[in-house]
Amino acid sequence: LRIGVDDCTARGSGRAGVRRHVWYQFRRRGIDIPYPVTDQMLHDFMARTAPPAPVPADDPAVRRRAAGLLASDFAKKVLTGADGQMLVPPAELAAWAGRLASELYGRGETVFRQGDPGECCYVVLSGRLEGRIQHAVAGQTTTFAVGAGAVVGEMSLVTGLPRMAEIRTTEATELLKIPAPEFAELLGKHAGLVEQVSLLVAERVQQNRKQIEELLAAGGAAANQAVSREGILTRFWRLLGGAGKTR
Repeated sequence: LRIGVDDCTARGSGRAGVRRHVWYQFRRRGIDIPYPVTDQMLHDFMARTAPPAPVPADDPAVRRRAAGLLASDFAKKVLTGADGQMLVPPAELAAWAGRLASELYGRGETVFRQGDPGECCYVVLSGRLEGRIQHAVAGQTTTFAVGAGAVVGEMSLVTGLPRMAEIRTTEATELLKIPAPEFAELLGKHAGLVEQVSLLVAERVQQNRKQIEELLAAGGAAANQAVSREGILTRFWRLLGGAGKTR
């Protein structure tokens, strides 16, 4: 890599920052940077070409992800009914969480940008994020902080609309990634989740009214349909392989 710096006195810290970002990018893609030893490189290569063994349910990392999911806003607002009872049995939820992956981010990394397509959401297992919304009409910027247990990107996940904010890390952070197909599968098994998702979208529309109004004005009928209950159902039935049916 060729790295350009404006201040030669910052050359060392600049190189360190680039190396840190490269390490985190590699880590999220399951790529280890091996020691320059032939045997170690061969071992890593063979481990990567062999079929991965299934992760046991009692794996500490799986238990930690499941615990983080259960303690998050996602569990409280989506997986819990109006009576306070979990809509998904704990054993099933733990198995589902075990199929999800967590991703590590270094300080100052961008998780996603405003306007990006959003086919997943994230639960913050540890660390801290900063959100930034650039309002197109007024030219203003809104910022907000996000801590452990929070969910980011869920509006795009359930509606298919573009990301409404840019999310960056302000410290080393671990995020649990929930892809749309995985969530659609869970949604298809538990009808009560549909109502909870609809309530979540309605809450987010109220919280981000200015941004939503700008988006609806730009997207017209398509954007209005996306944030409706019928639009949410249609989107997830399509992800499940249905033909746009609702129930």
